[in-house]
Amino acid sequence: MDIFIGLLWIVSIIIGVMVGSKKGEGCISLIMTVLLGPLWLPIIFLSRGNRKKCPYCAELINKAAILCPHCRQNV
Repeated sequence: MDIFIGLLWIVSIIIGVMVGSKKGEGCISLIMTVLLGPLWLPIIFLSRGNRKKCPYCAELINKAAILCPHCRQNV
């Protein structure tokens, strides 16, 4: 039973970091997944992250960005 819980925790960390890094929250996702394990996964899946779509090229950019790094348009 302990091995199952350990494997579940490790898989949760891997999935949490992968999803978090796609949303621009890799570091906080790593910390929270290590602390909370599988309990953090629903939270990271439902979070919007700190990125938004550029209205001109539809690439994901940082919410605080003033200039899109892909198309160089003011957002």
